[in-house]
Amino acid sequence: MKTKSNEVQVDLSVLANILTRTEGHWVPIEKTEVLPHGGELTIRGFACDRCGFFRRKRFGKSKFCEDCGTRMKGEEQ
Repeated sequence: MKTKSNEVQVDLSVLANILTRTEGHWVPIEKTEVLPHGGELTIRGFACDRCGFFRRKRFGKSKFCEDCGTRMKGEEQ
């Protein structure tokens, strides 16, 4: 007869990342994209200072980075 257990396995590196998470901020940035027929397109937006995730300006700033989950300080629009 099998007994049921309430044990949960937790990856300690994930837990440590959550507990030691610091606040970040959005860095204004411009990226240039080369178009297939020779033109260039400038894309404006913001990058997370922790992981470098790029967010387009038209979507605005968010409270958290969508990629790494870092909380952005005072960055609401």
